[in-house]
Formats: sequence, structure tokens, C-alpha cells
Amino acid sequence: FVGSAYASVFPLNKVEKAVPADAKEGVISFRFENNTEKPFKFKNFSVSCSCLTVEVFPKDYALGKEVPPGVAGRVDVTFNIGTRVGRVPQQVVTHLLLESGEIKTETLTATLMVPKLVEITPPTSKWTVGEKDRKEVVIKISQGAGIEVKELKAMNAHFEYSLKTIKAFEEYRVYLTPKKLDGPAFSSFELKTNSKDLRYKSLRFYGLITRPR
Repeated sequence: FVGSAYASVFPLNKVEKAVPADAKEGVISFRFENNTEKPFKFKNFSVSCSCLTVEVFPKDYALGKEVPPGVAGRVDVTFNIGTRVGRVPQQVVTHLLLESGEIKTETLTATLMVPKLVEITPPTSKWTVGEKDRKEVVIKISQGAGIEVKELKAMNAHFEYSLKTIKAFEEYRVYLTPKKLDGPAFSSFELKTNSKDLRYKSLRFYGLITRPR
């Protein structure tokens, strides 16, 4: 860092990584380099989600420790995936303490790609008040996932509904027909499966009746 000039210590500040569908956590690494003539310190990290933890390696350069000129290492961002699926972007703001006493920030974007084993289309079926046409919801399961739909429940009696197996472990259809025709209504539907994974043990989709615009 020369005078007020400042160059990024991270050659890449956006990284994406794919993980297996059953992964409980994922780690994305960001390389850092001190290519200047002056040291700096990692002061602290601000994260966009409590599902993230951040560590500096080697640990000789952990928070509050001096990173000398010519040194390189990595910042590891660990995700606790939980029930998240699909593209999962999160951000880490790194606060760097320069030798001058200045604090500079750099934002790292870490994105995990978690395979989505079940697709529900559409996630919300919609009608206007008075409509009573039957609509179809398609549930598709990735081949080999071993997920079987076992039961369908509704939160209320605003819709008639039925579940049909097209191909066990691969495709199911749900048919929805409004019963409430005199005003707006909403219902959620729960599909229970044989999966022990919390992401797929219980799946939800919705029915919505609104007034004409």
C-alpha cells in the first residue's frame, strides 16, 4: 500500500462451487496476497448470514495478526447448508487494517450450487374469484434420488385436491380445484415423502384465489 493507493489483496472476489446434493456444508476458498511493501491485518469479517463461518489460513495470519509483504494465504468461507437448495449466494465483507491506521473493506461473494432434487411447477397455482377450472401441479424428482411422495395434505378446505403417481420415485401430479367461489382464498399444501433429509422430508406448494383487477 503506497500512500493512499490501495490494491485488492484478493485476486478473485467472486467464487462459485458445486456440492453434492446430500452435503451438510460447503467450503469456498479465496486466495489473498500481499504484493505491497507494507503489512496489513485482517481486522474482522462481516457475514450476510449466520450460516457462514470465516477462517484465515495459515493461522499465523488470523484476525489481528500481521500479514507481511510477500505473503499469500487463503480465507475459507464455510456454509452450513441447512435446508438450502439451488444457487446460494452469500457475502463476506473483509475489514483490513492498514499500517497507516486506515481501514479498507473488500466484499467477497461466495456462491454454493446445491442440486435441487425435487422441482414443483408451479409453486403457486392462481385463480380469480369465481373461477373453478382444475389446475395441475407437476412434481419431478431427480432420477436415482430415491425420494417417494407418500402423502398430500391441505391446510384448509378451500380446494379439492388429489394426488396421482405418474412414475414412482420420479413424477407425480396434483390436481387442484377451487371450492370457495365467493371470495379470495389461500391454502398451502404439504407433500410428505420418505426422505430423511429435511430439505425433502416435507415439501410445500400453494393455491391462491384473488379478486379480479
